[in-house]
Amino acid sequence: LHDALPISLTVERRHVKRVFNSDAKDVAETITRINVLRIRANDLLQRFYASEEEIRGKDLVNDKPLITEVTQKQLQLLTEAAKALRDVAAEANRASEMKIRDNYKEYFSMLARAGIMRAESCELLRSRSELLLSMDDHNSIILKRGDLDKKSASLTQAAEELEKRAEQLIH
Repeated sequence: LHDALPISLTVERRHVKRVFNSDAKDVAETITRINVLRIRANDLLQRFYASEEEIRGKDLVNDKPLITEVTQKQLQLLTEAAKALRDVAAEANRASEMKIRDNYKEYFSMLARAGIMRAESCELLRSRSELLLSMDDHNSIILKRGDLDKKSASLTQAAEELEKRAEQLIH
């Protein structure tokens, strides 16, 4: 009887330890991947906003070559940022399906929704940039760009609020 007790405890301890460490490692790896992707998206967006300064105040007709060049760079930056944010959403969604505590499942689910919102915001900014390549009337372009700006900002704000609520779940 004395010999059976340590064997039983050792087996139980090893089983619990393995499952806990495996889940903890998976969650930690997922968080690392999410953070890397979010940093990448933020870097791409910063580069996009910096490029906005290059064309601010430029004439759509007289400065068309510069605007076209900058806009093409912007389209690439925003495409890559949207992809990174969709990848964030996919990683967070996978994490929400792991065998983890419910508050962490909800946390990752909220991060996934926020990632989609941010990706959609990038797509609106992309459409906004594409307008600079169109042959539409100057005033029409300005109005459409302003509308897309508002929609993008609204999505970004909603994503930020969702991320704040998600953080509150785990802190």
